[in-house]
Amino acid sequence: GHWPQEGFPVRAFLLFLLLPALVLAQERELTLAEAQGKKVKEIRFVHLRDKPFRNPDLRAAMQTREDEPFQRRFFRADLSVIEDLYRSEGYMEVTLPGKILVLEDERDLHLILRIDSKARWLAADVRLELAAPYDTTVLRQQLQLVPGGVFRYSQVVQGERQLLSFLNSRGHARATVQNELHMDPTAHQVEVIYRVNPEK
Repeated sequence: GHWPQEGFPVRAFLLFLLLPALVLAQERELTLAEAQGKKVKEIRFVHLRDKPFRNPDLRAAMQTREDEPFQRRFFRADLSVIEDLYRSEGYMEVTLPGKILVLEDERDLHLILRIDSKARWLAADVRLELAAPYDTTVLRQQLQLVPGGVFRYSQVVQGERQLLSFLNSRGHARATVQNELHMDPTAHQVEVIYRVNPEK
């Protein structure tokens, strides 16, 4: 019942399994409440899909800073800021599926944010619907958003403002412009309609 030849390798293997655990014993995960006030040593991002922004740019957009105390309210706002950044680049369904806060040696806080960009949405169509006849060619020149291009909501709003100021400058003081969005989640596309009333 003895296997002297095999005894040593098994013990060595067990020791190998235990070593990483001993090394990691000084790290533990924290809740947001426990992390409050601890010094942030590192903010790290794990990108599960597309990476439209450089990590330094994401860090710069956050109120939470490396080498400063962790503030729960800042961090919560930071998560929304990151989501908004991604949406501004057409990633309408972005999620942050994991926020891991690790404390090292009871002193240094490591923030690890997992970002899943999901699919990038496109503008399927950009239409002008006019309440009165007008030259659509000049109106289209006011728009940044183009059919088949990346859907950026900021450009939709920008287009609305541009159309209005263009019409105002041409003597249409009471002109109105409204945008309407038709979202297609399966195709990851948006149809954008500008309802334009070039009243005098």
